[in-house]
Amino acid sequence: MHITGEVTLGTILTIATLIGIAITFGRRMGTFETQLQTHSTNIQGHAARMDRYEARYVEIAGQLQRIIGRIEEQDRSPYPRNRRAGNHQS
Repeated sequence: MHITGEVTLGTILTIATLIGIAITFGRRMGTFETQLQTHSTNIQGHAARMDRYEARYVEIAGQLQRIIGRIEEQDRSPYPRNRRAGNHQS
């Protein structure tokens, strides 16, 4: 391959094509970056909501455990009147 100082139509077209590709790629990357930022903001909002829901579910689970404990204690009561119907122990 021999390199000369001549500028040919093929060289001009190659350079123009590369510049066009670079411009198009730059625009697409800008659009992608904008979409990525939007998705990131949305995901952060969802994560914050999930944290609030998780805290509430933990609180509800604790309340349910206390209620279940009370019911189990009631079923173990030595007094038949205090027991729930159908859970009589002899």
